[in-house]
Amino acid sequence: MDCGSLTSITIPESVTSIGSSAFSNCDNLEEVIILGNIETINGSTFMYTKGLERVVLPNSLKSIENSAFYSSGLKEITIPNSVTTIDTTAFKECTNLTNIYFAAGDNPIPAGQPWGAPNGNLVVTKLTEQ
Repeated sequence: MDCGSLTSITIPESVTSIGSSAFSNCDNLEEVIILGNIETINGSTFMYTKGLERVVLPNSLKSIENSAFYSSGLKEITIPNSVTTIDTTAFKECTNLTNIYFAAGDNPIPAGQPWGAPNGNLVVTKLTEQ
């Protein structure tokens, strides 16, 4: 939290949870790669990370909680097939968010839901297997 010099982080496979607000207010954080066996992105985890552009989520992920990316700079995100729950405010105030992609497969999340993202140009796309 409040780590202004952090620009990127790779969370190793050994990590099984990330606390709420863990990376909130990290203004210069641009990229997060989660390799760990994380099942939940807790509420406010990436709140106010204005520089955040890229997040790679693990295939173990099952839920994205309230305000997880609140008011972040996130532009696009790919949701793994394992996710079954996204809170209605997960992307609230993410004004830069233009694309939410769902991995190919049997993902039960319906397309067309903005999950709080205010951008009228937001496109929700289900990727197809190639």
